[in-house]
This record gives sequence, C-alpha cells and structure tokens, in this order.
Amino acid sequence: MALTRWFDDNRQRSYPFVTGTVGQPVTSSLTLMRQLPPAVAVDCGFLAGPLSGFVTGSDSVFLKTLSRAGSTLTLTFATTAAYLVGVELTFTRDLATDPDYLTTSGESGAASDDLSSTPDCQLPGLTGFLTTGRLADIAAVVPDSTTLTALSGDALVQPTLLQNLANSWVRDLAVANADRIRATAPAGCPPLSWPFPTGGIIPWAQCLTGDVRFRAGYNTLLSLDTATNAIILGARPGAGAGAPCDDPARFPDEAAAWSLAGSAGPLTGGLWCNEVLRSLNGVPGPDLPILAGAGVSVIPDPAHNQVVIDVNMRDLSTCFNDFSRVSESL
Repeated sequence: MALTRWFDDNRQRSYPFVTGTVGQPVTSSLTLMRQLPPAVAVDCGFLAGPLSGFVTGSDSVFLKTLSRAGSTLTLTFATTAAYLVGVELTFTRDLATDPDYLTTSGESGAASDDLSSTPDCQLPGLTGFLTTGRLADIAAVVPDSTTLTALSGDALVQPTLLQNLANSWVRDLAVANADRIRATAPAGCPPLSWPFPTGGIIPWAQCLTGDVRFRAGYNTLLSLDTATNAIILGARPGAGAGAPCDDPARFPDEAAAWSLAGSAGPLTGGLWCNEVLRSLNGVPGPDLPILAGAGVSVIPDPAHNQVVIDVNMRDLSTCFNDFSRVSESL
C-alpha cells in the first residue's frame, strides 16, 4: 500500500525524470516529449555495462521515443554513451490488459566495441527496469498512431537512477601473442627476411571465464597491485621462466614455413643465447673494450666471429725461456 501511495505521488512530479525535461506547459515552443505528463513513468533505474563507454557526469539516459499503435504502448530508452549509440532498451505495455504500476525489466544489445566472437560472451550495453503509471491516464494523453521523439535535453532520467559499470571489471579474458622480437641486420648487411608474415597479433583463446591462472613466462615479472586491484605484467631480465636459450614455442605457420625454408636458427633471426658473449669477468656489454698489455696481442677474427687473445710469455720475462705460447679464443 505504501508503494502504491509513493507511485501516486510520482504521478504529480517529474521523477524519475529530471525536473524541466518533462511535464512542461503545453506550448508550441516546446517539443511534445518535453510536454509529456510525468504520469507516464513513476519509477525506473538503469545500469550502463562495462563496455558502454558511459562517463558519469557527462552522459545521460533518456526516453528516446514513446509510441502507440492500438492498445500497444512502446517506450524506448537510449543513452549518449560513446559505445551505445544506436543501442536501445525497449519496454511495451498493453493499455487494455496490463495493470497499473506495472514494473518490468529488460536489456539492450551489446556495446559497439564488444568484439567477442561468441554471442554468449557479450553483455548487454544497457539494462534497467521501468514502472509505468496508470494506463488510463497514459491512453488519454497519447492518441493512437502517435510517436513522440525526444530532442536534446528531453525526458532525461535522474542521474541518481543510473549505475555506471564502464571499465569497472573484467568479464572475460582473451589471450593473444604479439609478434616476437626480431633481430636487426648489422650495418652494411642486407635486411633480414622471414618466409611468413611478421608484425601481426595471433589470437589463441577468446572469452575465457571462471578461474584464470597466470604464470610468468620468459623474462616476465608478474605482480598484484592490491591498491588498484590490478594484475601487472612487466618485464625483467631473467625473471619468471628466465631467459630462453631455446626458441620459444612456434606458431604452426611459423614452424612449417621455417622448416620448409631450411632455416635452423631462432625465429628472431639472431643468434642463440649461448652464441652471444654477454659479459667478460662480470663486466656486461654492449661494449667490451679489450686492451692489450705487455706480452699480449688482441687479434680480431671477424670471419669466425671471435677475438683471439695471444699471450707470449717470452716477452714477459728474461729469466725463463721455456714457456710455451698460449692462445685463448672467446
């Protein structure tokens, strides 16, 4: 009984619409929607989905159209949210058989940026409920074969009746790989090439739901930021699964094309990690200057990708003449 009395009160005021956007005096200077009696709706509430692009304080929900065909009344709500342009939420009433103060709920189609290929993974862009007033009152102000259409600022729903979930939570997860790191040819050498397309993104799985477990891969730092409720996927040399000395898993088209081309090296186009000098006596690169001291020769051998350090002990002492010559290759 108390709820009915509250609905009766709402028939006399703009709620659930913003004051001044409905229930205005009949005049030729105002749209028919803005002159609409507030008794058409006595309560409502809407929820903008996580992919709606709805911006609180800037976007709005409004009664876009109100039409009547015989005893069928159709109310269509829309929003100004970026990804819900053209997405509508519709309610219908039968003026002959439905009860007064009828409450129904509904949902719209998916947002325009919902790229889920599986329909079951898509969420409605806009959901909500609507409570209409006394249907006899509505029938009296909306003649048969009539359609009222809102212009900017007409029939705006109160902001307090809107809940915004835009970008608020992760509903499903997609897994994809960007192209791996590719080596760059040294100066003066021909550009490296691969027997398959490079630079793309390869999807592995879409619409993963439920419990998802993350594991750090090569040179990957995985951490949880409880303050912002975020999972951080970062990079750190040697972290996670460490630095790979074998080629990471190859995509099927890569493996087939690489094998067909007779290539045996890593897909980066560079060298295996055990073929690269990374440090000398703990001193890291990228530049490792080697200076020859007394009795030592440093001989570059670019043809074999090496540097020869030649130590001739005869030049270091006049006391001994039987030291053998020693060479070390890096």
